[in-house]
Amino acid sequence: MPDDHSILAPSSASRWTKCPGSIKMQQDYPQPEKDQTAADEGTAAHEALEHLIAGYGHPRDLIGETASNGFVFDAEMVAGAQVMADDIRKVRVAGGGLNAHVEDRTHANQLHSQIWGTVDCWVWDEPNKTVYIWDFKYGRRYVPVIENRQLLCYLAGVLVRLNIHGAFNVVMKIVQPRTFTPDSPIREWKLSSSDLEPYFEELKVAAHTALGENPTLRAGSHCRYCTRLVSCPTAIEAGQSLFDAVQNVAVDHKKPADFGKYLDLLTQASEMVELLKTAAEAEAEAMLKSSTPIPGWELQPGQSSRKWSVDEKAVLEMGKGFGIELQNQKPITPKQAEDAGIDPAIVSAFSKTHEGSLKLKKSKNLAKYKFND
Repeated sequence: MPDDHSILAPSSASRWTKCPGSIKMQQDYPQPEKDQTAADEGTAAHEALEHLIAGYGHPRDLIGETASNGFVFDAEMVAGAQVMADDIRKVRVAGGGLNAHVEDRTHANQLHSQIWGTVDCWVWDEPNKTVYIWDFKYGRRYVPVIENRQLLCYLAGVLVRLNIHGAFNVVMKIVQPRTFTPDSPIREWKLSSSDLEPYFEELKVAAHTALGENPTLRAGSHCRYCTRLVSCPTAIEAGQSLFDAVQNVAVDHKKPADFGKYLDLLTQASEMVELLKTAAEAEAEAMLKSSTPIPGWELQPGQSSRKWSVDEKAVLEMGKGFGIELQNQKPITPKQAEDAGIDPAIVSAFSKTHEGSLKLKKSKNLAKYKFND
């Protein structure tokens, strides 16, 4: 049985196609401890999607149920998953009841034996010779659909399964209900089979380069998704070079064209330095959590918050006992309940304070520093 994650994972194809050496870089260095909260939330959202595609009664019935990883399906999560479930249903119905393949593992062996992954959903509309592929993104960072390498890897795997002869069409969609953009939460990229060869060739070359000898390292915006950025000599050199260029450039502010190039250089430099800073902070947090001291730095608790420690029904019943309505789609917060007139001692019995997550901060304790005499 294959491992849970492919070496050449489709989800990281946008990185390893541009920087084949990142695969070996990540294998050579242990990864820092990661916060699993966002990943677990995404897993729960995908589980909600599976239930809705399978026809789990009315969507509202899913709200308040618990995912297999312990996350509770809230209204936002169910509504987001419903956006994709409705779109899949529309395509299936239009095709006369097409079969949907959900959470289906596919292998793109025609590109490389190590490219495989799990497609959220795909549908083959044989009468219209059209392959549909959906990818559900519950995160808030905008993910473009055009020329999306993850989707292309999934498509390659689906085509191995289908073994289609002759021309066909492709519609690939990213469903992202929580991005703050004017775009629709459903973005699509349409291609014909004749468009695919250059994309598949790029993936194939990058994959074989990545697992070959001396794969190349390239710095760029794709570094954001590399877990070993902090150890990458190419990225560090790129950041230093851009920083030096900004310091040494001579700008004539009276020439708009020159000033525009200067702004471009500043933007590139700030983005690269910010990526390196973020990676270094993640590494530092992992070191401090493992009790490895870093002179001048420490983990400090963030802002704390108070949440109900009992289920929603108990909170609402408590409010009714005092003649106060605490329902606002969800129960209002403990602080809001106190402001509404409920005795703080009563609210305290039904709630608890959660400390904020630890954040890396510059230490104010000068004793932690070592100064030369």
